[in-house]
Amino acid sequence: TPEMILELVLGYFRHNHGHDFSAALTGPYHRVRDLFEGRYPGYAPCDTPYHNYPHTLDVFLASARILDGYLYACPDYPEGMAAACLTSALFHDVGYITKETDTLSTGAKYTPTHVERSVQFLREHNEDFGIDLALVRPLGRMIKATRFAGDFAEIPFESDEEKIAAAILGSADLIGHYTRKSLSATV
Repeated sequence: TPEMILELVLGYFRHNHGHDFSAALTGPYHRVRDLFEGRYPGYAPCDTPYHNYPHTLDVFLASARILDGYLYACPDYPEGMAAACLTSALFHDVGYITKETDTLSTGAKYTPTHVERSVQFLREHNEDFGIDLALVRPLGRMIKATRFAGDFAEIPFESDEEKIAAAILGSADLIGHYTRKSLSATV
C-alpha cells in the first residue's frame, strides 16, 4: 500500500541518517498522491495507463533502496541531497497529468515533453507541496535525468552529489519501468 511504502522509505532514511525525515517528506508524498488521483485544484486524475501513481511509488521506493545501498558505501553523502533525490522521484512524471480543461486525448500525448512539464509544474506549485524555492532547480535537474532520450552529460549539475542523486533517480526510473512492465506481463 502507499502508506507502507512511505513508512519503508522513512525507515531507510532514519536508519541511514539517524533521525526522522517524515515532516519534510510526508506532505509532498500525500499531496502528489492527491495530484495523481485528481484531488489537486485545476488538474484531472492521471489518465495514462503506465506513468501513473503506482509507477511513481515504484520509482520512489527504488530510489530509497538504491540510496540505502549507496549510503552503505558512502555514509558521508549529504542528507539533504538524499532527501532531494527522494522528493524528485515523487515529481518525475507529474508532467503526464492534464489540467481539467485539457480534454483532448490523454496525458500520454505529453510523452515527448513530460519531463519539461514535470519541472514546470514543480516551479509553479512548489509552495503548495511544501518545497522550498531554493530546491526547485536542483530537483528539476534531477528530474531531467529521467529523460532517456536526453544526454545525461549535458545536464548542468552543480555538484557531484547532485549528479549522483540524479543518476540514482534515473536508475530507479528504469527499475520502475521494468518492474511495472514485468508485473503486467505476468498478470
